Amino acid sequence: MKLLASHNSMTYLPFSSKILTPFRSFAQCQNNNIYCQYQSGVRIFDIRVRMSGENPIMCHGFADLKGNVFWNAFDCLQSLQKRKNEDIYVQLVNEDTFHHSSRSDFMKFATCVMNRFNFKFCIVSSKKLWKIEINEFPAEDSNTCFWRKHKDLIRSHHQI
Repeated sequence: MKLLASHNSMTYLPFSSKILTPFRSFAQCQNNNIYCQYQSGVRIFDIRVRMSGENPIMCHGFADLKGNVFWNAFDCLQSLQKRKNEDIYVQLVNEDTFHHSSRSDFMKFATCVMNRFNFKFCIVSSKKLWKIEINEFPAEDSNTCFWRKHKDLIRSHHQI
């Protein structure tokens, strides 16, 4: 069985700065919020954050996204997961390519997320190195999900 994934799942959010508006067509991968993506069949979510101290900031590359909806989005997914009794997979990535984002702060945050939510996680502690710290996704030969590094996980980059 193959599962539908969304790439940069939170990029439906607006940029935090209007200066970045010309880059929207390059940076926006999704039009729909997490709930709508889930309703469309997505079960693998690619969540990118950078850390500002201990605070996660949703982002895509150099572009910070507006809104502190991370916890609300995950609460929504957990509610849907419980109602439908099916697995949700989350790739949580420390977007440290264009920003200084402490790996240790990110891992504290990731641990908090994993303790709070009952999803299957792949934790990428450094996008620069694509260093996978925790991989709880099923093995590649599993019947429930395919898993490979980076772009192979997300088979399609279409908007959901």
